[in-house]
Amino acid sequence: MIDKKAHILVTGGTGFIGSYILRHLLDKGYESVSAFRRKSSRLDLVADFSEEINWIECDLRDAFDLNKAISDVDYIIHAAAKVSFHKSDRDLLYEINVEGTANLVNFALKHQVKKLIHVSSVAAIGRKDESNIIDEDVDWQKSRHNSNYAISKHLAEMEVWRGASEGLDVAVLNPANVMGSGFWNEGTARTFQQIWDGFPFYTSGMTGYVDVRDVARFSIDLLESDIKGERFILSENDYSYKHIFELIARALNKKAPGIKVKKWMVPFARIGDWVKSKMAGKRPFLSREIAHNAFQRWKYVNEKSREALAFEYTPIPQTIMETARQFKIARENGMSPSHLPFKVSKTT
Repeated sequence: MIDKKAHILVTGGTGFIGSYILRHLLDKGYESVSAFRRKSSRLDLVADFSEEINWIECDLRDAFDLNKAISDVDYIIHAAAKVSFHKSDRDLLYEINVEGTANLVNFALKHQVKKLIHVSSVAAIGRKDESNIIDEDVDWQKSRHNSNYAISKHLAEMEVWRGASEGLDVAVLNPANVMGSGFWNEGTARTFQQIWDGFPFYTSGMTGYVDVRDVARFSIDLLESDIKGERFILSENDYSYKHIFELIARALNKKAPGIKVKKWMVPFARIGDWVKSKMAGKRPFLSREIAHNAFQRWKYVNEKSREALAFEYTPIPQTIMETARQFKIARENGMSPSHLPFKVSKTT
């Protein structure tokens, strides 16, 4: 256990995962919590407790400001990252995820930060053409399954492990797809809007899912533990996209997608998505990488995370039910962002 007065810094604090980490730190009684924000950062997810956080305007790419911001920090939870599956964002992914993490590690070493928890992604773990079962020991290798985002997260992890080799206490989390309430037009929360609008398609893919509160809880549990030099896959279970869509549709009292997309249909779907996006003045959603991932079937082993901290995951069907209730409320309030409470009731 660490001192509740210890100075803890959270990067990415205004984002989806980071906001839950901040909320849980305060719930646990930590008294000196700081978080990075940019001038353009939205504070919707932290509005109800923002005055309890010491906000620092800082960009991970700005070495001067970063050096100053970390000078008196005891512990860091690094949750900031650029998430994109668009080829045009490749350079930005490298700048924020890789160079930003390298800068953070360098100054954490300089100022003798006691421990750094790095919130990575299962995308950063290696993929094998001969097997779809992924655990913490899978070695990274060049693969057609690695997106630019995955490569950037892998390289970011390499910077964290470099820091460990130079004397920094670190631990790494690799969450699967993170489910929960947040900004309704981003991440997995966007799926609730799509199903509500009558999205008719599903693919044959499968992947892991984890409740956002579990990511926050595990991050802080790991920070408080003596564990270092280890990585942990965070995934409650593996679900097909069809099953997830059906669970969401049932929770929203909507029709579940019933048209199975074949691979030969993808080019036409991408063209349709491009035309629709141009007409709406928005960026196309269905990138080549998203389309490719939609047909992959990955299974993530979670035994290590369960055993290390006697950790119990929130069942994803329960997460979906709670998120769906908040989505319905949000529809009556201008789609304002929401957050799930940490004290949850069992599914009925």
